[in-house]
Amino acid sequence: MAALAAVEMASPPNAVRTILRFALALGTLGGMALWVHSNRAAVDLQDWCDCAGRTMTIRVIESHRPAGPTDPPVPEWAEHQYEVAGR
Repeated sequence: MAALAAVEMASPPNAVRTILRFALALGTLGGMALWVHSNRAAVDLQDWCDCAGRTMTIRVIESHRPAGPTDPPVPEWAEHQYEVAGR
């Protein structure tokens, strides 16, 4: 998305913009082809039988968000912690 935004925001001549858009589209198509190639077994299992798509189990690894920032302790007044003597 950042590459697409960079191409759209820049204002090169039309020929250069066309070449950049073509390269971006070709890169996207290549990325999809690599994904299908690397997940060929999963795609093949999905088409194994008529019920495979409904009964296929895919493992999802959840990532837990880190704990949010905790509020720092509020300091108490010195009179509450120490005995204050008059002068």
